[in-house]
Amino acid sequence: LYNEDITTVGINDVAYTSDPTPVLWLSLVDGTLCGATLSISDDVIAFHKHTTQGKILSITALPNSTNNDMDLYAIVRRQNGIFLEVMSNGVNVETKSTEDLFYSDSSLSFSSDVAKTHWSGLTHLKGQTVKVLADGAVQPEVVVSETGEIDIQYPAKKIVVGLGYDMYIQPTEISVQEIVLENKTKNISSVSARLYKSVGCWIGSENDKLMEIPWRNTNDRMNVALPLYTDLKKMLLTGGWRTDGAIIFGHKDPLPFWLLAI
Repeated sequence: LYNEDITTVGINDVAYTSDPTPVLWLSLVDGTLCGATLSISDDVIAFHKHTTQGKILSITALPNSTNNDMDLYAIVRRQNGIFLEVMSNGVNVETKSTEDLFYSDSSLSFSSDVAKTHWSGLTHLKGQTVKVLADGAVQPEVVVSETGEIDIQYPAKKIVVGLGYDMYIQPTEISVQEIVLENKTKNISSVSARLYKSVGCWIGSENDKLMEIPWRNTNDRMNVALPLYTDLKKMLLTGGWRTDGAIIFGHKDPLPFWLLAI
């Protein structure tokens, strides 16, 4: 059974990966990527769509050289050519910091013995605006020169540079047992979200009006990347009185956001 709203354009390739969560991946005719997260024990098949700055031409799953898992590989046509790229699995139980995380597209990592602001080796992204994660902290976006070089704002020893994307999660509308809330005017003033190894978040009722949630506090050291957050986090909403009751979570930085429950 396919999700007709997502797969109506047609399917090119199908691939399956199981780490950290079983996902059936679909490469669509329009150049986008679709995943169906599978949780058979909970009777859940959840579809999600992924766009990128370019077109995904083909996908396949290949064995990882260091373990028994399968990695998702994609052939992608981008502004400066056609590339073979592999999807990062993101955070896992061993992840301690944000330094080595890849939450940008067509990204590469670089390291240096001394902190510096000038970096090269990005000819595949020349002329494009990129996201920069430097020593685990987000720095301002920069444009890659025609020779594949960038200058970041603050010196760093390790950087991850790639094309940015916006993430959105919109759960089903709020419901209360034995109470019909559909088409009823309601005001959701706050949300408590259970997060796992996350950093940063935007929240609101409309995609173009999301409000950034403060993440850093007075106990955090300056000039040090924020720690991964695993706990319940209360977020205030300013959507006002509405009938739809929509809650949208978003992220615009190359950092992890893992939502477990609301």
